[in-house]
Amino acid sequence: THVDESMTIEDFLNQVAKPSQVHYPISNTAGRIIGILNMSDLRSVNKKDFYRIPVKNLARRFEIIDADKKIDAKIADLLTKEFLLVVSGTKLVGYITPDRLIEAARFYGIKIHG
Repeated sequence: THVDESMTIEDFLNQVAKPSQVHYPISNTAGRIIGILNMSDLRSVNKKDFYRIPVKNLARRFEIIDADKKIDAKIADLLTKEFLLVVSGTKLVGYITPDRLIEAARFYGIKIHG
């Protein structure tokens, strides 16, 4: 489920939010993912302001890589990032953290030189 960046927090809570989901991709008007909304970030906003603040103001911005492109040359750079979103067109297909990347390298017997 993508959330339009212009949606207010109030509308998001009333129309989209589900008790079992913590993270929501936020997309711009072109349908491109611009970040992730973490439900815990709502705690930083006064509830009386929910009607006027768009979710894009709370979206966590991360580097985004395209799942449809080769990332071989970017592996070293990936290790310096806290969190990367992986998209295919306008669809969020996953995420990568340095820990997960290192785990995968170990699993496949790839040596990472730092």
